[in-house]
Amino acid sequence: MMNSLCAVESLSSSDLLSATRELAQKSCDVEAELIVHLGEIDERKLYLDCAFSSMFASARIGRPACSRSGDSVRVSGGLSAPARDALR
Repeated sequence: MMNSLCAVESLSSSDLLSATRELAQKSCDVEAELIVHLGEIDERKLYLDCAFSSMFASARIGRPACSRSGDSVRVSGGLSAPARDALR
């Protein structure tokens, strides 16, 4: 974080504005991809493997998300706050 702060402080105003625009575009791209992935999880109803009745319930409660590997179900970390917010 400190190196990033120093790098930002050393940017010219023009470069700072340009870099900020690029970061905002990357953010939009990542959010769009996340929504596509969440839509596919919902389409496949993968949340049912964790005993949730809906994708919304899975994200709202913030319980760990499940992932499939063959016939087994593995529990991993819960959805992040931005992912949960995207479902609201």
